[in-house]
Amino acid sequence: MENQVNDLRSAIALLQRHEGQYIETDHPVDPNAELAGVYRHIGAGGTVKRPTRTGPAMMFNSVKGYPGSRILVGMHASRERAALMLGCEPSELAKHVGHAVKKPVAPVVVPASQAPCQEQVFYADDPDFDLRKLLPAPTNTPIDAGPFFCLGLVLASDPEDSSLTDVTIHRLCVQERDELSMFLAAGRHIEVFRKKAEDAGKPLPVTINMGLDPAIYIGACFEAPTTPFGYNELGVAGALRQQPVELVQGVAVKEKAIARAEIIIEGELLPGVRVREDQHTNTGHAMPEFPGYCGEANPSLPVIKVKAVTMRNHAILQTLVGPGEEHTTLAGLPTEASIRNAVEEAIPGFLQNVYAHTAGGGKFLGILQVKKRQPSDEGRQGQAALIALATYSELKNIILVDEDVDIFDSDDILWAMTTRMQGDVSITNIPGIRGHQLDPSQSPDYSTSIRGNGISCKTIFDCTVPWALKDRFERAPFMEVDPRPSYAYFLFKRGDIFTRHAFYSETIDAQQYEHQPPAALQQRRHFAETVSPGDLKTLLRERVTRVGKNKADVIAADGELYAKDARIILMKRVADDIRCHFTNGEIEGETPLVIDGKRAQPVSQPVGQRRQGRDRRRKFSMLWPLHLLPQLCKRAMFIRIDTEDTIHSGQGEHVHDPGVQRAQRHVAFSVHQLKQRHQHPQPAAVDEIHFAKVDD
Repeated sequence: MENQVNDLRSAIALLQRHEGQYIETDHPVDPNAELAGVYRHIGAGGTVKRPTRTGPAMMFNSVKGYPGSRILVGMHASRERAALMLGCEPSELAKHVGHAVKKPVAPVVVPASQAPCQEQVFYADDPDFDLRKLLPAPTNTPIDAGPFFCLGLVLASDPEDSSLTDVTIHRLCVQERDELSMFLAAGRHIEVFRKKAEDAGKPLPVTINMGLDPAIYIGACFEAPTTPFGYNELGVAGALRQQPVELVQGVAVKEKAIARAEIIIEGELLPGVRVREDQHTNTGHAMPEFPGYCGEANPSLPVIKVKAVTMRNHAILQTLVGPGEEHTTLAGLPTEASIRNAVEEAIPGFLQNVYAHTAGGGKFLGILQVKKRQPSDEGRQGQAALIALATYSELKNIILVDEDVDIFDSDDILWAMTTRMQGDVSITNIPGIRGHQLDPSQSPDYSTSIRGNGISCKTIFDCTVPWALKDRFERAPFMEVDPRPSYAYFLFKRGDIFTRHAFYSETIDAQQYEHQPPAALQQRRHFAETVSPGDLKTLLRERVTRVGKNKADVIAADGELYAKDARIILMKRVADDIRCHFTNGEIEGETPLVIDGKRAQPVSQPVGQRRQGRDRRRKFSMLWPLHLLPQLCKRAMFIRIDTEDTIHSGQGEHVHDPGVQRAQRHVAFSVHQLKQRHQHPQPAAVDEIHFAKVDD
């Protein structure tokens, strides 16, 4: 299968084969607030302060102060990306993950020789060891309590029964060369383990696992009652991948670690030791949390004494932007799956889908789509809402909608709330219920009705049509048509709604060319005058595009990049590299390709082959690092787009009829003109070209 993923690197490789899901930069970035500030505009989304957006995962290959380190952010910051990495449709995520949690596959232990996470080992008792210099832990904002490991999956076992193991993501702040503070919410299973060890006067061994298969992070975010005490959430990832997660014994503590992790921190939670979270910064804040606010620094947190750090060669530190869409995915998918399973068990077939909305960070706001099938189903929507609140205690608000409302479209949800709800009869308030301590409105000083921090008034908004009135609330019945062939082909990406076989298709009469240009060409002339960077981005990815600078000519076709005139003629993907064929003379003596002031070196030597006939140029083959090619595209000063009509049978297949002529139109754009017209610094697609094999 295409999406066989068992660690972070294989997940990245999967994303690299799909447009718009992953980008890299070699520009140096400061992990102290700057990285998060950059990604806010690239793809953080969620409850991050506007402007922000949902975008690709991003790898920073050059981290200031940490030579050789790299940081990945946003791996889970898109529902579409999560579905891609888990091998299902975005709308089916709740069902897919819900099945996995019911049929866990237990992890297995492998020897150290099979554990990439231990390719490098650093012991804390080494005088030169300093966690602050070894790993580039970032901050989200300038007022954070300190540098945080935001995606540290803590693994620990019950000190009284080592067969009981739990994994949870916790807030981990770097305090000293070998110390971390750890925030544990009340009721978490690892907090139970910690208290048992502390009561016995013993430290609790833990491993902090970072840079993981996305399925591990998602599975780890399930909570009770779906995953009760003793349930090992690593089994969810095993079920999602249909193969067990591999563990390895730690090198310095008596606890296991995830064998294919990028980075492992081994340590012990010390009994009776506490530290103020912001002891070195005195900001009063911790870090931005999922509700969108900077949480308060905790005055007294347990301390992890680091014993060792192990990592893969060229390890990737994975992080997130606290309030971003990434939290919605990580927390929201287990929320959705838990609610779906519970409601389906109680009212089979009634709940159609559920969405833990990003406005609530995947925790506070649930959208439940229900289908009333008979008169007796009236009122069951309220029952479904109560089941959801009981299943996931951190839910605050629930919006109920009918099956004709798109729960992933906020406009559609608000439309249902506006036209199918009356405030005096459609809203149910349930005060005095335990919520989540990070909701700033859940405190007595906000309302005298709240008896303590973390206690909330839960609210159900019933935006469903009463059964007896369903005929009066039918949505306008528009005709079902395919708009792409003749009207607005450039608005649709390949595979979106229609066939994947052609970006633009239209049945064409060959005789038409003798009298007048096809309508398709007229549309493209209009498009040439009105093109936006977004439209250009689509064409660059879906059709044939030539990008040239001076005498060189770089060509991208269906995602493939070419260049000619003694540069790159043909490339195709070879693992993480590009195979390039060179023409026009010997490589020796050619001006070397220079990118960002550095000579681009091939990783294998050329092999010559004499051509026959008039073209007696020599052909060379060598491998170039893939990351250099976007840099080559960035140097382009001119873009020419070739669009071509294709013959369409009406069933989504090409008709190969040599007797039918095909019209072709070349449309040229100057990057400078695009900058002036759209005040856009550069067409986004030039930075995001992906590569796949096509004919030369």
